[in-house]
Amino acid sequence: MNYEEGELNIGGEKQYVLVMVSAIETGEVKSWLADFLASARLEAVLTAEIRGRPPIEQSVGLVALLKFDTNPQMKATMRKMAAELGQYDKWSFDFMKANWIDMHEDMKASAQNESTRLVNVDGRITFRGQRYRISKRLRGGYVEVSLKNGNLNVYHGGVLVKTLKLRS
Repeated sequence: MNYEEGELNIGGEKQYVLVMVSAIETGEVKSWLADFLASARLEAVLTAEIRGRPPIEQSVGLVALLKFDTNPQMKATMRKMAAELGQYDKWSFDFMKANWIDMHEDMKASAQNESTRLVNVDGRITFRGQRYRISKRLRGGYVEVSLKNGNLNVYHGGVLVKTLKLRS
């Protein structure tokens, strides 16, 4: 870690956050996001519309990948974003730290001793008789789980999405 211009820089690595907003009217979300990014002087690395699988096949939300230079900048922006998004009654949102973006291909997270679990409609999986909250964003999909050092690691598409303390 180093200290630059009054802010903490984390090992020279950029900080990435995936912002997911669920809403029926994605046009409103796109407009809000553009205004927010302009006022925060940020640029999204990528934005994409989230579409439901058949038979839904309609837009159900928006996802944006944001890049930050410092941890304080990321935290302040996420707090402000959460406060603004919380004002929209019909929108729900999630943030996911996504530092795997800068990893080299050979360092990508993988699930050894993996076991596949279906994410229920409430965003939870069952493992060894216990239920664990994963994410409503993954409901209906499959995740891989593995145990390491008393933790349950949850992967989606080969990427670590959550680490949970294993319950007995």
